[in-house]
Amino acid sequence: MIVPVPEIKTRGATFELVRQDVVETQLTGAEVVAPRDIALWKYSIPLVAQGYSTAQAWFGALAKLTRMGNVFEAGPPGYEQPEYAKTYYDNGWTQGEPQITDLTQTGSSVTVTGLVADVTFLEAGDYVQFTTADGIELKVVTADAQSDASGNAVVSFEPELRQSPTDIDVVNPKARFRLQQPEFGYNLQPNRITSITVDAIESYDYNT
Repeated sequence: MIVPVPEIKTRGATFELVRQDVVETQLTGAEVVAPRDIALWKYSIPLVAQGYSTAQAWFGALAKLTRMGNVFEAGPPGYEQPEYAKTYYDNGWTQGEPQITDLTQTGSSVTVTGLVADVTFLEAGDYVQFTTADGIELKVVTADAQSDASGNAVVSFEPELRQSPTDIDVVNPKARFRLQQPEFGYNLQPNRITSITVDAIESYDYNT
């Protein structure tokens, strides 16, 4: 179940990409890296202090999220749309809507079509969301993506895709998260001011 959460207003946040790679040191001192396929986003969200009545919406959402099969969607903190989206998107694409026509792509790069020709589509460090048969996947772009004369561009990113994508979103990219622990609590300060911290990790094995 995807649980709607109130608007996320933080007093600073930690956003991390965590891999399961293993580094082994041999007797010679040489290092051997054993890569793993799993790479997940972790998100620690200390919400701004708020009045008790305002915080109650979070109480309800977090109570649902203590069921570990439930998830919520959130974008990276501080996200700002890439210049391409700012130029060509305003409550709907005026032109150059990015599309994925090859539905067999995997790995850490995808060819996108339908773009405005000969412009920078995404820059290194931008975020992008792909929709797959298993849900949504959030990626960070690792190299500038320039469209060619036909409006095609190769987008390189990390981490690798888990499934072949069917759609791309650069307007409001998100990942799906679950709580790291099946528990919910808050700190109550004088004047009924509450402090809540949400510690979450990406989840892609879920039931919609």
